Amino acid sequence: MDVARAVGEEWIAAWNERDLERIMSHYAEDVRFESPRVAAAFKSTGGQVGSPDGVLLGAASLRPYFQQGLAALPHLHLELLRVLEGPPGWWALRYRRETGAEVVESFRLRGVGDQQEEQRQKGGGQQQQQALEGGRPQQQEQRQQHQEQEGQQQQQQGQQQEGQDQRQQRQQHAVLIDAVRVFYDTVC
Repeated sequence: MDVARAVGEEWIAAWNERDLERIMSHYAEDVRFESPRVAAAFKSTGGQVGSPDGVLLGAASLRPYFQQGLAALPHLHLELLRVLEGPPGWWALRYRRETGAEVVESFRLRGVGDQQEEQRQKGGGQQQQQALEGGRPQQQEQRQQHQEQEGQQQQQQGQQQEGQDQRQQRQQHAVLIDAVRVFYDTVC
């Protein structure tokens, strides 16, 4: 969740600063972006920006859409309200626009869900292995001592690795967003 919050806060700040390059730095080259506003932009610009189906594929098609949006909305201001966690790798940002409208954008952060799933599976595999090996009383004490030593070493390595992973994720967040779906608050 920390990675998603950091990405979300930086993403909001980039929009509020109206910095197109900083905004674009959050998206992977092969991003898939879906929004009802994409089709509206296509219609209002005579097909120059956006797409008729509301889907943009790739950063190259996203850039002119964002550029047009920044030009059309000189008073744009976003306020982050909430970061929501979804399935592994998926996060949603709920924010309020300068108009008072609330928007939810769901993002897939490349690599984040894969790492979580991998850690979950590794943990399950270790538990299965320990259950299979647990039935030999004469070796149990030696194994326990060895496991404690290994556990301490792994814990130290894990803490170091976790710190490195967090730094690396924060440094690499510029290309983490590879899919987006936008939902607008409407009165029914």
